[in-house]
Amino acid sequence: MHGAVGMTEEHHAQLFSRRAAVDSLLLGRPTELRRLAAPVILARACP
Repeated sequence: MHGAVGMTEEHHAQLFSRRAAVDSLLLGRPTELRRLAAPVILARACP
């Protein structure tokens, strides 16, 4: 975070930071999700 603005509750950036941290724990990292989703998407696009 630049200047620790996201670490204060006075700024909305802390909500996005917390949401990103929780989502990565629950759903996995974006690269992992892309690796899993790519075959599904390609299978539907190219019958």
